[in-house]
Amino acid sequence: MPMEESARGQIAQRFSLAAVGVTMLIAGTITLGWLLNADFATHPHPSLGHMKFNTSSSLLLLGTSLLMGHRAGVRRLVEAFGRVPAGIAMILGALTLAQFLFGWNLAIDQLFRRDPLGSLTTIAPGRPAPGTALCIFLIGLGIVLQDFHILKLRPSLWLAGAAAFVAFAFFLAEEYNSIGIAQFEPYSRMSVHSSFCLILLSFSLLLNSTQSQSSLATLLFAPGPAGMIVRRLVPVAMAMPLIDSLRIWGERAHYYDAGFGVAIDTATTVALLLLVISTTARLLELTDQARRRAEAKILSDSENLRLANEKIVRTNTDLERFNRLAVGREQRMIELKRTINEQSRELGREAPYHVKFDEDRVLATGA
Repeated sequence: MPMEESARGQIAQRFSLAAVGVTMLIAGTITLGWLLNADFATHPHPSLGHMKFNTSSSLLLLGTSLLMGHRAGVRRLVEAFGRVPAGIAMILGALTLAQFLFGWNLAIDQLFRRDPLGSLTTIAPGRPAPGTALCIFLIGLGIVLQDFHILKLRPSLWLAGAAAFVAFAFFLAEEYNSIGIAQFEPYSRMSVHSSFCLILLSFSLLLNSTQSQSSLATLLFAPGPAGMIVRRLVPVAMAMPLIDSLRIWGERAHYYDAGFGVAIDTATTVALLLLVISTTARLLELTDQARRRAEAKILSDSENLRLANEKIVRTNTDLERFNRLAVGREQRMIELKRTINEQSRELGREAPYHVKFDEDRVLATGA
């Protein structure tokens, strides 16, 4: 069991590091583009939206904290310093949210870099979307509270899950070309690469909290049936929005009308679920058959062991009986030899038997 836990932790760590690495590569490229005024890096494609400088720098800060938490042999002082970047990003996200909620202008939106004139999807130049700020705040707070427990519950798991939910919702809203939350319509769009990076960071934080045995991250790498079911159903759940987006794309391209699109969407979803259910049920049946064969073999081996033990007990009993008979015979022979030796001495003859040697031999045999 310790070996399985160690292997599971190593797999989770690799996935977590990969997620952080991809995020820091994207955020680092965009941050460098802002510093060098390279539009091809800051605005790679109009369909992706614009990642603000505050967003990319906050993603780098969060990724740095997660990477420092992965370092082997990190002690408490270094670990505490490693959470400082996450704390800075959390404060930046909280201040940005406060500006949205209370109408403040704290002059932090363009403190380091200014938005180019004519930037779209914003009425506050340089300010990240409210969903982006919320996710940055949640992930930063989750990293800061990563070792904190409340009645065996880890708040970092819930914070990471909430951030992943918000980022995924905005990702789908952008995919479906939604106008956004009504209250924040002019500036509610979260860029596609921002939501993608925030999802990856949330996933990494979830994997960093695998000590909680009830977490989805732990079940994801479990070797038993529970892990198998999670690994099969999670991709299906993630594929549902993709199927729906393909349906919408086909409707907008006028390949079919809305009714036929819904029919295709429903049929595809049902077929995919039936495929996953049937294959999972088959694997579970094979696993159960293997379990039953193992149980039958254990019972058979146990019965064979019991019979062998009974045979050994009977053999030992027979050997003890034979030993008692043999030793008794030897003792009677020794007594007889003693009698002959005594009678020989009375007749003035030499004793014909060495009784001492026979006595030692009997004692050696367990008399």
